[in-house]
Amino acid sequence: MFQSGLTFEEMHTRCEEIRAEIAAVVLHAASGSRVQISASIGACQCPPGFDPSERLKAADENLYQAKSLGRNRVVA
Repeated sequence: MFQSGLTFEEMHTRCEEIRAEIAAVVLHAASGSRVQISASIGACQCPPGFDPSERLKAADENLYQAKSLGRNRVVA
């Protein structure tokens, strides 16, 4: 997801909101048991004139860091 015009803090806050919204979804298996879902998000800011492949790599590295820290978190 790309959003423009956000400060770092606004970007991080929005990612946390998305993560929390996903965690709040209630799913049930066919057996009736609750299935817990979560999201790990790797984010980065893109300054004017950014290199898309460089920024995608940075976001990907942040995603893997979020997963390695225990999942269900945002790293930016």
